[in-house]
Amino acid sequence: MQRLLAALGVVVLVVVAPELASARTVPGLPPGQWHLTFDDEFSNPSQSAKLWGTTFTGHLAPQDAVGCYVPSALNESGGILSITASTSSSNGCGGYQSGIIYSQSTYQLSYGYVEARIYVPDNGAGGLQNWPAFWMTGQDWPTDGEIDVLEGLGGPACGHFHYGSASNPQQWSFCSGGDYSGWHVYAADWEPGSITWYYDGREVGRYASSDVTSAPEWIVADEALTDDFGGPGIEIPSTMQIDWIRVYQH
Repeated sequence: MQRLLAALGVVVLVVVAPELASARTVPGLPPGQWHLTFDDEFSNPSQSAKLWGTTFTGHLAPQDAVGCYVPSALNESGGILSITASTSSSNGCGGYQSGIIYSQSTYQLSYGYVEARIYVPDNGAGGLQNWPAFWMTGQDWPTDGEIDVLEGLGGPACGHFHYGSASNPQQWSFCSGGDYSGWHVYAADWEPGSITWYYDGREVGRYASSDVTSAPEWIVADEALTDDFGGPGIEIPSTMQIDWIRVYQH
């Protein structure tokens, strides 16, 4: 995805409440004892405001994207976070706007099982509308890595791992078939030396290599817009919805 986000300051790791830290076997997760270390059910807007950054100054982060990220594109109601892409009259936004949430200043992780229940509208051609993504990235791209749990570019749901150096960026990718309309759970199990992707609890991709990063990464979810990559183009209005985002660690 090659998302080059600007550094936003000193990292402060979120303090995990004791009730989230008890080790247990979690149904649906890979075998082992897990601690729930991050959880937003999007049922308490004031709590969500403490977990996520939403203000991103300037042009959208991804290369080849158009529009601006604005907090007004986000709406939390009824236990659902909606990210709506639409037209914009703001100067410098190229006529479009959308939303982003990111945990750069509140929560970062090294290894863990990261999952989200997400709704992305179908584009009518068997793919996802626009450029929705649920992903993790480090402070120094791509040296610290980027793990795309879900990325759609007007087509199927794909997963990626970006690594290497600024002068020699590398990428490992896969795209899995299926019906991606409606609600689905997208997840990745990031372990030392491997990353395993899951779709509705089913393993759909795995990358095992010494290239797998150990650097801390932070969580991002957004719906970017692009008229590049040979897809159907920008489709608006379009709303990506998130039911919950959770992180478990050993």
